[in-house]
This record gives sequence, structure tokens and C-alpha cells, in this order.
Amino acid sequence: MNQKKILRAAKYLEQFTNKHGTKIAMLVPLLAFLIFFSYSTISALITVKSIQLPKNFKKIKFKIKDYFVEHLDENSQEKLWNLKAKSAIVNSKYSKAEITDPVIEYFEKGTTNTKFLLSAKHADLDKKIQSFDLRESVKLNYENNTYLLDSGKLTFSEESSGFKVSKDWTLNSPSKDILISGREGEISKDFQSIKSLGLAKLEKGPYQLSADRININISPGRQIVDSYGSAKLVIPDKNILLTASEIHLDAKGNLRAQGSVNINTDNTNCFAEKLCVRTENKTQIATLTGNPYILRNSDKIYADEIIYNFDTEELTIKGNVHS
Repeated sequence: MNQKKILRAAKYLEQFTNKHGTKIAMLVPLLAFLIFFSYSTISALITVKSIQLPKNFKKIKFKIKDYFVEHLDENSQEKLWNLKAKSAIVNSKYSKAEITDPVIEYFEKGTTNTKFLLSAKHADLDKKIQSFDLRESVKLNYENNTYLLDSGKLTFSEESSGFKVSKDWTLNSPSKDILISGREGEISKDFQSIKSLGLAKLEKGPYQLSADRININISPGRQIVDSYGSAKLVIPDKNILLTASEIHLDAKGNLRAQGSVNINTDNTNCFAEKLCVRTENKTQIATLTGNPYILRNSDKIYADEIIYNFDTEELTIKGNVHS
């Protein structure tokens, strides 16, 4: 009985194959593809599962060549600034970027005129808070060469009142006859307030000033310079050296100094606690008060007040004179 069933089944299979053989041959490649696809998918899932994907996708970074950012005012849609760079590495939300060779152009409000131009070798940008951190060979050109800045590092943001500079910087203004430098500094965005800290130096007209800290306040028709800590003023053309704890200058050439004041020239060496220099008919007259005295050779001559003419080098001694 079993033998008859086997023969019957074999005969049925032979008839089925003869009838559907062509269709089965056509299905073989499709079946092979399905098997291969299933195998590849399962293998890929196993591979992905074995890799530790970051939980925070903000950590994922992309490198972008010819990086460009343009910032517009939310209300007026006027262009505030743009940034061009050789390349940038940005996070997945594009809010932060590590930039190579950036050039940043800020525009004067309501116009397309350039307010200032910044460049550096490297920079970090945080678009969320509109802040910049520029490093290495930082250069700033303010209002078409009105001020030219070189610095090792510069930071500022949209909300900040000015720039912070460090790693030795120099600011030059040919039109305003100012050259200032220092280790660190702060500069307002309108360049009317400049502060230099650490080995601060200023060249202004005939004056060469150095101190631990120098502050400059500039407004139309007015300039005030304040220096603090080991202040030293040199007037090369008059061969005058002035040292004090503090020295203050204004645009008219008036000068104040206090704290261990010393005026040293070829012929004169005066000491006092306070000094006031006023300009009369383009002549500078210095008045020393606060236990003033003149040192000549080994002799000291004391007085209540000493007056020194910077141009004629004449000395006038007033009050209780004694040695």
C-alpha cells in the first residue's frame, strides 16, 4: 500500500513540474533576492545594535566648506552682519561652530555701509547668544581705517558693550594720532572708550606714556587720558621725563599728576606729591605742590610751591624756601 502511495506521489510531482516548471524557474531569482535582503537587514541590525549611538545628538558635528552665515534683524529684516569662512565644524543644530579663517562684516545700522571688519585664523561662534571668540592674528578695521587693531585674542557678543582683547594687542589710529598697546584691554564698540591693562603704553602726539593701566575717553573735540600705577611720561623733543603714581592728560595739553611726582630734565630734578600743568599761549607751565623740592647735585631746596616752564626750563620757587 505504501509503495502505491509513493508511486502515485512521484507521478503527481512529475505532472506538476511539467506543467509549472517555467514559472518556478522565474521565481528562483526573486526568492534568492528575498533571502539575501533578509540576511543583509538582519546583519545590519545586529551591527547597529553593537555600536553605542550618542544619547545627545547635539554632540554630532559636521564639517562644512565655504561656511557662510547672515544675520538679519527680526523686525526690519535688515542685514546686521555676515560671516564668511574657509570651513567650519558645526553641531547638529548649527548653533555653535568652530571656524577656520573667518571674516566678519558688521554693517552700520540702517545702511549697507561697513561699520567694522574682523578677521582671524580661528573663531568660535555661538549663534544662540550671538557671541564670537576669535583667536590668532586677529585684525579689526573700524570705519575704513579710523582704528586698526591687532590682537592675539578678541571676544564680543551682540549684547556686549564692547570688545575684550588679550594676548598682547595694539590699536592704531592715524587720524587721531593715537597708538596704544597692552597685554589685555577693553574697547567700546563706538571706540570712544579704550582701556589698556598690563604693560600699557600710549603714544599721543609728542607724549609717550606707560603705566600699569591706561584709560582713554574720546568724544568730539575732547580726549582724556588717565594712567594709573607706575605711570611714566616722556616728552622726547623737550627731553622731559615725568614719573608719578597717576598721570592725567587732556586734548588741550593740560596735565595732572599725583603720588611721588618727579620731573627730570638735563638741568632740573624736581619732586612733589602733586603736579598741575596748564597751557598758556602754547607754553606749558608746571606747578608742583605738596612738599616740593629741587635736587641739585647732593643739595635739596624745599619750598611751598615750585613753578617750572617746560619751554624755557625756568624755575620759580615760592613760599618758605629752605634747604
